[in-house]
Amino acid sequence: MKRISVILLLAVMGAALLPSANAATRPQKVKTVYGETRRDAALVYIYWAGRGPTRFFYDDQLVGVLRYNNYTFAYIAPGTHFFWSDFPEWGICDFAVGQTYYLSFNWGLSILSEADGQAAVKKASRYRELTQGQRTKAAGTIAKKWPRYKDKLGSKLTPAGGEIVFTPPASTENMVKIPAGTALMAELMENLNSGRNSADDSVWVRTAEDMQIEGNLFVRAGTPVKALIRGAKKRGRFLKAGYLDLIIVSVVAADGTVCPLVGQVATTAAERSQVPSLVGTAAASLVGGIAVNALLKGRESFHPAGEVVKVFTRQDIWIKPLQAANEPNSAAAKPSDLVKAYARGKIACDFAKGQVPQAVEIIFEGAGDIASAELVRVAGWEIPAPVRASKLSRAKEGWVAQFGGWDFTRFLRPGNAGIQLAFRLTTLDGTVAIAQAAVPVVSR
Repeated sequence: MKRISVILLLAVMGAALLPSANAATRPQKVKTVYGETRRDAALVYIYWAGRGPTRFFYDDQLVGVLRYNNYTFAYIAPGTHFFWSDFPEWGICDFAVGQTYYLSFNWGLSILSEADGQAAVKKASRYRELTQGQRTKAAGTIAKKWPRYKDKLGSKLTPAGGEIVFTPPASTENMVKIPAGTALMAELMENLNSGRNSADDSVWVRTAEDMQIEGNLFVRAGTPVKALIRGAKKRGRFLKAGYLDLIIVSVVAADGTVCPLVGQVATTAAERSQVPSLVGTAAASLVGGIAVNALLKGRESFHPAGEVVKVFTRQDIWIKPLQAANEPNSAAAKPSDLVKAYARGKIACDFAKGQVPQAVEIIFEGAGDIASAELVRVAGWEIPAPVRASKLSRAKEGWVAQFGGWDFTRFLRPGNAGIQLAFRLTTLDGTVAIAQAAVPVVSR
């Protein structure tokens, strides 16, 4: 009898720890509602992927009360806003007028792509609309917490790149108007990793294509774009994911006008590692699960070089009318002028994990006495701030230039065939030469 009781007790405890089969198969009420874009605001969808009901706020407004796999949407004024919740889920978002955004909260805030955002809304079990009672009940929480957040965040709540403002000319006659919310495609020029990048880092982005308005050139392809990492957190134990918040601030138009932009890449690596199943009693499973969670780390937030991001003009801008024209590439060198170069071995990287060599060595054959060596071009595009070799030395093969591992590899992409790089070499007598190398980058 005692043995039977023990077996029944273990069965009950096991059932309590496993999801209910009936609950998993029980049909859920699906209610999908979509918003329509407006010219005076941003349409913002909010999807909750965490467990348990929670309230979501932006600034001093309640925006939704959501349960697991629910969503809502709201019309929010363009600009910079702070999102927070009853759980430790928060983030800063920058919105452009007339655009649609998809925010997902799951161990942090992520701004989803249009395709991922639409998929999240489609799979959500329910749309939830705010009630007046929920707004009234939240008033006390807002009055207590919002002033603290506002005081703590300070200047981060000002518009991204707020110091960059376009002042319209006295007369806009014969000029081309670029409306607020005009979209441009920008491309990341370097790998971003929450384990490597830090808050306030400047990173390089460029325009991915020519942009024309009414047949007039607005921005040339390959134009450097000012970008800044506003926030970064490394991954941590208990499967805590890394986080990155990149803001894209401004671009220089073809006529030289500095144009303020609204653009953001904000993600948390919410794909949590799978905890190995533990076999044993219920108590052992619980304690073991906590121990494993304490040892395991989450993933870093990662965005590869070459990723394309949509950005928008922050305000109405007027530029001089210009026609697109092909310009000669002044940095190109004739084959006869090139110095032969190659990497000392393959460069093994895992950009997603931030794992790169401590140093990279490039060999220059037949060069004169080198005073400096700089990486100036990757895969056909120029680096706005060249990467300078930290050490130069003579060797049997030629001159050896040593570069810092991350400083060098953050601009590279995996490719066994070799990525074309160009270097600017300056000799002791002041002569400048160009060296080219096809560098093989392999994934670990």
